[in-house]
Amino acid sequence: MTRFHAYTWSYFFALPYKLNDPGTQWSNQRNLSFGENEFPTSRLTFENGVGDTSEDWYVVYKNPDTNVLAGVAYIVSYGKDLEKAEEEPHFAKYNKIENIEGIPVATNWSFHNWNEEEGYTDQIGNASIKNVVFLKDTTNLFEQNEDLVAVLMPSK
Repeated sequence: MTRFHAYTWSYFFALPYKLNDPGTQWSNQRNLSFGENEFPTSRLTFENGVGDTSEDWYVVYKNPDTNVLAGVAYIVSYGKDLEKAEEEPHFAKYNKIENIEGIPVATNWSFHNWNEEEGYTDQIGNASIKNVVFLKDTTNLFEQNEDLVAVLMPSK
C-alpha cells in the first residue's frame, strides 16, 4: 500500500489544480445532492495510459456560488478490478479553503461513503494540513539518495 498512500493523499490536495491536465475527459454534466443542496457535477475519466489506471473515475462537484471545487466522488481501482472498486465509491469533501500567498489551498477535507442518489453520506475519515508554505528554492527538491526503492503497481 506504499504506492497508494504516497500518491493518493497528495492527489486530493492537488486535485483542484489538476482538473484540466492532459488526458482528462469530461462528461455527464448534471446536478446531484450535496448535503441539503444540489451542486453542478461532471464526470471525470482519463484517457488510456494516463495515471496508474485509466479505469478510475471521479464525479466533481462545483460550488455554484464560488465556482470552487466543493468535493469529489471517486473510486479506487488500485489493487482491485473495476467492478469491485465500483461497489464502494467514496467522497472527499473540501471543508476549508485558505488563501495562502494568494493561492486558494484546501486545508481540511473529510471522506465519506457516496452514492449517486444521496450524494455523500456517513463520514469515514478526515484529513487536514497546516503550516503550508511555498518553497522559493527548489534546487534539491527531487535529489535522489541511495535509500530510494521503486514501488510497483500490485499487478506488476
